[in-house]
Amino acid sequence: MFVNHTGIHKVALVSGSAGDNPSLTQGQETTFALANLPAQKDGLAAYLMGISLYISGNFVQAGGAGSLVAWEDLVRALVASVSVRNCWHGTPVNSAWVLGADLPLWSYVLNGYRYLQRVPRSVPAANATYPFNLRLFIPLSVGVGKKPHHTAHLNLMYRDGILGINTAAASVGTTLSTGSSITGLNVRATAHCMLEPELRIGPAMEIVDYTSPTPAAAAFDSRFQDFANNSGISGTERGAGIVWAMLRSSVRGGAGPVDFSTLTRIAIPFRGQSEISDVGSYLDECQDAIGGPQRVVGSTLDSATAQVVDASGYPNIVGGLESLTLNTPIRATTILGFPVVNPGSELELSKVQRVDETIVISQTYSSAPSAGTHHLLTCQLREWTPQKRDQWRQMVIESGLARQVIGDAQDLNSYGWETKLMGKQNPGMVDPGKLRYLPLRLANRERRR
Repeated sequence: MFVNHTGIHKVALVSGSAGDNPSLTQGQETTFALANLPAQKDGLAAYLMGISLYISGNFVQAGGAGSLVAWEDLVRALVASVSVRNCWHGTPVNSAWVLGADLPLWSYVLNGYRYLQRVPRSVPAANATYPFNLRLFIPLSVGVGKKPHHTAHLNLMYRDGILGINTAAASVGTTLSTGSSITGLNVRATAHCMLEPELRIGPAMEIVDYTSPTPAAAAFDSRFQDFANNSGISGTERGAGIVWAMLRSSVRGGAGPVDFSTLTRIAIPFRGQSEISDVGSYLDECQDAIGGPQRVVGSTLDSATAQVVDASGYPNIVGGLESLTLNTPIRATTILGFPVVNPGSELELSKVQRVDETIVISQTYSSAPSAGTHHLLTCQLREWTPQKRDQWRQMVIESGLARQVIGDAQDLNSYGWETKLMGKQNPGMVDPGKLRYLPLRLANRERRR
């Protein structure tokens, strides 16, 4: 979430009269207001990096014929979807696209290729009451790459916002393990804020689920209409910068219909990638992008044999132990999705590809997958319109935040824009296309003089 600071400011969110630790009711939504987020503290502007959820309760195995429940399945048995809505910029987290079943994917990537919490053990199958304490992270900035805080937005933009947690129906847990139930559910929501001595508006970030009908055929093109232009955020230009994209499988509750273990050829023209038969090279790229010591080494899967493998973790499930098959680099029951766009751990915003078109992903399988719908989960960056930037500037000035953080100005026109470059280069020496998704800083020119 942050790589070059020493800490963050935590703010407990409140859920109406239920306070900061409300109970969750299965099949219903619980909401938290974002109104108590401070706009600034001690003259430093407050930016919202993301929100952590601390969910506790009991998983009760009582059917006599229960099944082991892995961590990813426990997450989707608790969280159906999440939203952050009613914000100054619209709905940066849309419940139609941000599902609990997919949280182990985008939350891991956008938190810098790591989970907020050490992954706990699976829930055993034997009859008993098993308490759990889960910490889940809802990113509101691109936490992967250099200077990840540059994509976080002012708390001021969320002052009318609402965090909504749609708790999964009881039937989800029962389906995972016969006769099971979940009891004593409570949740705490904590905003993770960065305090900084400047006023900055970075690109708008959101997670979007793009879909394409999939025929029952061995070879087909998946067409994702008007890719990069679905958005719940207001005041942005057409097109978007693609930070991450993954074709979702059906593993662990995913909506994708395809068994990627039978994928034999793939072409991704919008990435300039012609057809290749070595589909496993995309997994090589994915693992290499993670970089550093962040990979999950070893298995948390309960097993009669204490096997330790390095085939566990994103983009596979945690604890994946499926046997190898000759000439099959992808395991059918362990892969959560096929990585299409992989952000490097040292990602720079100037390197993000802009897309504004209907895209095609061509695929060939050794046997025809079932008909259904392909889901291309995407993290995209959007550029603000000039009008929206003017509204932001006006809001920051009228709220008094500009005066508190960068000083008073006799002439309001002295509050002007500057492009914030990572290496402090001269913007005039940089290709304008590389500036599209870089943040703009509001500077007080009177103070400079």
